Amino acid sequence: MKKVFGIAALLLALAACNKIEIQDQPIDNAEGIPFSATVSLGDSPATKALAENGSTLTATWDAGEKVALIHNSVIDEMTVSSVSGGSATITGTITGSPANGDAVTIIYPSSAADGTTGNIKADLLYTQNGLLTGEGSISENFDARKGEGTLKVDGTATLSGSVSLTNQFAIFKFTVKNYDGSAAISAKPLTITIGTQDYVITPVTATDVLYAALTAASGEKVSFDATDADGKTYTCAKLSVSFEAGKYYQSTLKMREYVDLGIVVDGKKIKWATCNVGASKPEDYGDYYAWGEVEPYYSSQDPLTWKEGKTGYNWASYKWCNGAYNKLTKYCPTDKTSYWDGEGSPDGKTVLEPEDDAAHVSLGSKWRMPTDEEWTELRTECTWTRTTQNGVNGRLVTGKNGNSIFLPAAGSWNGTNLNGAGNHGYYWSSSLTTDDTYCAWTVYFYSDIVYRDYYDRFRGFSVRPVTE
Repeated sequence: MKKVFGIAALLLALAACNKIEIQDQPIDNAEGIPFSATVSLGDSPATKALAENGSTLTATWDAGEKVALIHNSVIDEMTVSSVSGGSATITGTITGSPANGDAVTIIYPSSAADGTTGNIKADLLYTQNGLLTGEGSISENFDARKGEGTLKVDGTATLSGSVSLTNQFAIFKFTVKNYDGSAAISAKPLTITIGTQDYVITPVTATDVLYAALTAASGEKVSFDATDADGKTYTCAKLSVSFEAGKYYQSTLKMREYVDLGIVVDGKKIKWATCNVGASKPEDYGDYYAWGEVEPYYSSQDPLTWKEGKTGYNWASYKWCNGAYNKLTKYCPTDKTSYWDGEGSPDGKTVLEPEDDAAHVSLGSKWRMPTDEEWTELRTECTWTRTTQNGVNGRLVTGKNGNSIFLPAAGSWNGTNLNGAGNHGYYWSSSLTTDDTYCAWTVYFYSDIVYRDYYDRFRGFSVRPVTE
């Protein structure tokens, strides 16, 4: 019972409707005059059911389906009497004293028409089942089309001139995977957030392939949250997304698992990723970053390669200075001190900006590095247990709610040496120290000790992302 769509690229938003007062009329109203007209379905359909056809979707209507005809603040329900190629003939009775030249809106299916606004129902898409065809699917409920025309009335009623109905939504096929794309995530549900509006896609059975109908978007931020069959939670986001109504998009969502440990800072619930940046599982060390840099000099995935132009984790290679700790060029103190000679302009910045945050740049807009305050809450409000996971030493951090994450003892880089791996863990915060701003705050653990410390910004430490 549906239509056609084209090809494109990414994601979603909410559309506004023109307000007009419309009063629903009973379908069996004895008043009125006969109506019959042929309308174009827009793109040429090829099959009876909405189905994938390469990079497009194709569909048509079925005889017997219902179409809403809106005019003069009245909504009448018409029936699809026949379908031929890319056109459908609709028939019924038009009420409300129709006159020649009256404006008319046609909406398919009639169940999508809002009797108050005279447009597509604003909440039509808020709850979906993720299916392309079948009961409750996009094909059945969300392939909404709309057209505008004028009435021709002379004893009976029809349309003056041709009217083409165009699809009002973009159709998406989402494939849900873990952040590096190596494994599928079977989601139930998948929540899509555009602005303040949530669209909840809840399949009968958890699956890694979900279809969704969404209103057109231009430069929108879109967030995705999923829960899998085991109750694990995942998230990701895309910035500045645009897509058009009437087109078909395929997108792979690469999502990272997170855990709620019951940590609340400044009224915000802080959720912790289960892996370090650059890691694919909790016990992987991941990559090592200098503070304020978004690329590691040395990758744990390619241990023999150093980035071009880098000589190691040292001041000579550090991005935000001119070769020495007292020649900072960003995140500088506001007043000149004995260890800073004014190479850069004093900016007073004490927390990493998003473009200098390794978690944000690597994983997307929902993720960032924890602040010093958030690490302090984790350190003081959770239980840290020395343990081994899959042969890797580290700490199991358990919140008061019973949930936990594992932090591997990944060691740290100084110069060209990796120190303490297997025994020590060093994790950056996004916060500078207030006095020695050539240093930043960390959480450091070894043996049975976990404490707050600060280190030179050039050192290569682990990064554990958080989201809110």
